[in-house]
Amino acid sequence: MEKIELIKGIEANAERILEDFIEILQYLRSEGSDKCDEVQNLLFASRRTVDLIDSSLEIYHYLIRLKYLTSDVSRLVPLKKEDESGILEDLFEDLNTRLGI
Repeated sequence: MEKIELIKGIEANAERILEDFIEILQYLRSEGSDKCDEVQNLLFASRRTVDLIDSSLEIYHYLIRLKYLTSDVSRLVPLKKEDESGILEDLFEDLNTRLGI
């Protein structure tokens, strides 16, 4: 994806978040005539909350992709076999110290 497509995706998801938030507030403000209506409103509000969270995560995904598109970091240099084992040992050592082993 190009930068422009990512920005358009972020904008579309931001609009979707706003729409979902408005609908959640409307569902929570409306008072049902009976318990069934209230449960139905809560169900719709919870569905919209899930949609809102999904849109937020999509924006986060787009921002990460945009970050890597705009960074000046070239491709990583492949590691030698000796370097890989040293890094792995360091990771396990760090994990063991955090676990208290």
